[in-house]
Amino acid sequence: MVDSSTEQPPQRDTSKIVLVVVAIVLALTLVGVLLFVFLRPAGGVAPTSSPTASPSPSPSGRPTPTSSPAPTDAPGAQTCTVNELSVQLGAPDSGAGTTVVPIIFKNTGGRTCQIEGYPGVSFVGGGNGTQIGAPASRDTSVAITFHELKPGDSVQSPLRITQAGNYDTCGTETADGLRIYPPHSYDAVFVATTAYKPCTDASVDLMSVQPAQ
Repeated sequence: MVDSSTEQPPQRDTSKIVLVVVAIVLALTLVGVLLFVFLRPAGGVAPTSSPTASPSPSPSGRPTPTSSPAPTDAPGAQTCTVNELSVQLGAPDSGAGTTVVPIIFKNTGGRTCQIEGYPGVSFVGGGNGTQIGAPASRDTSVAITFHELKPGDSVQSPLRITQAGNYDTCGTETADGLRIYPPHSYDAVFVATTAYKPCTDASVDLMSVQPAQ
């Protein structure tokens, strides 16, 4: 009986030790949780500051160089159109089997326009605008110059026409006139004339034209 009563106090000491250990573990766990809670916001704030720094260089300011191509042609500085031009043949100059006739382009519009380069010229006939022979070749012996035509101003392109009778293969067909494209124009003007004989042989270079001058 004496021995059994003396063994109970050590059991109480053991339970106290367990409680102390559990309390320590809980305390450490609590400290760890608190550290995690406090450290996580600090780490999360840093990334938010870095994205805000990237827009700060204002890449939107880069488009300013696109304003450099803004300069445009001066007002009214445009190619003369068919609707703004009258196209006529001037007085011919004949000699040595050829005739030189000026093609006159006159600005009949209400604005200043530009003209430069070669016109396109060909004989047409058959009463329906059918081209006869080869179109006029370009005479490159004369330099191309720029012309700004005010209303009423005019320029001319000399057209050299060789006599078709100089060639055995030209035939006897008669032309109704000339189809003339002003320089840099996709629209043509018909100028009626029967004064010049065409050549039906497209291999014959019957005409040559100089640029507007």
